[in-house]
Amino acid sequence: MAIANNILIVGLILINCVGCSKEAPLPQITSEVTATLQQDSPKSQLSDSSKRLAEINGSIITENQLQLAIQNSLGPNAGSFLDQANQEKVLESLILGRVISTNAEQSLPKETILKIKLQTESYKEQLLIQHYLKNKLAKKIFNQEDITRYYQSHPEQFGQKKLHMFEALVVERSRDSIAYTSQLQKLEKLKNEKDWHQYEEKSIQYQTGIAEQILPKEIFNQLQDKPINTPATLTMANTTYLIKKTREQNLPPKPIETVIPEIKKYLLATQLREGIQNIGSKLAESSDIVRY
Repeated sequence: MAIANNILIVGLILINCVGCSKEAPLPQITSEVTATLQQDSPKSQLSDSSKRLAEINGSIITENQLQLAIQNSLGPNAGSFLDQANQEKVLESLILGRVISTNAEQSLPKETILKIKLQTESYKEQLLIQHYLKNKLAKKIFNQEDITRYYQSHPEQFGQKKLHMFEALVVERSRDSIAYTSQLQKLEKLKNEKDWHQYEEKSIQYQTGIAEQILPKEIFNQLQDKPINTPATLTMANTTYLIKKTREQNLPPKPIETVIPEIKKYLLATQLREGIQNIGSKLAESSDIVRY
C-alpha cells in the first residue's frame, strides 16, 4: 500500500540522497496518496501505464511513482537535477517501504486495515474536491475596503473585550452547620459595608481582580450583568460569595495593520465555504442522493 511508504520515504530519501539541499520541503501526505488513488479511480479504473521499475509481493512501483516521491520530497524540479545514482537510492527507499507495507497489509488486524481504507477514501475525497474547486472557484482579490469591513464587524476576533473587576468575601461550607450559618449571617450584614478586605478572617476569604480570570464560570455569568457596586449573594455547590462588580474595562482590538494577514485568511475561508455551499447545492440538484 503506497500510503504506508509515506513516512519511510521522508527519512530514507533525506538520509540516502547525497548532496541534496537541507532545506528541502517534506512531502505532503495527500499528494503521496495520489499514486494509489489513481489505481482505485472509478473513471474507467484508471491505471498508471508508466514504466515498471520494481514488483514487490505483486505490488508494482512505477516511474511515475518514483518521480512523484522525488518531487514531494525535494521539490517540483528535483527530477531534473537528481542524478541516476540518487534516483536509484530513492527507488530503494520506495522498495523498502513497499516491502513493509505489503507485509503489514497481511499481518495487521482487520480493524486497522479498515481504518486505513477509510482514511484513504477520505484523502481521495479531499483531493478530488480540492482539484475540482480549483477550477470552479474564482479567486477574489480582497481590497482594503473588504478588510476594514470585516475588521469592524468582528472586533472580538482581534482582542476587543470587556473585562469585569470584582471583589468578594467567600465562605466555604463546613461540617459545623452552626458556624457556617453564622458566617452567612455575617456576610449578609457586610453587604453595605466598604473596604471588604478588612473583614477577611480564617473562615472568610477576600478575593479581588479580573472576574473572567478568577471566578468560576457559573458565578461570573451571574455577576457580569449586575450593576456596578451592587452587592449580591451567589452560591455555587459548597461555596457562597458576597460579591460585587467594582468596574468594567473595555479592551480595544489589535490595530488593523497588525491583523491584515489574519483577516485575509478569514475572508478566504468564508469565500471557500460559500463557494463549496453554492457549487455543492447546484450539483446536488442533479445527483442521485439516498439518505438512510
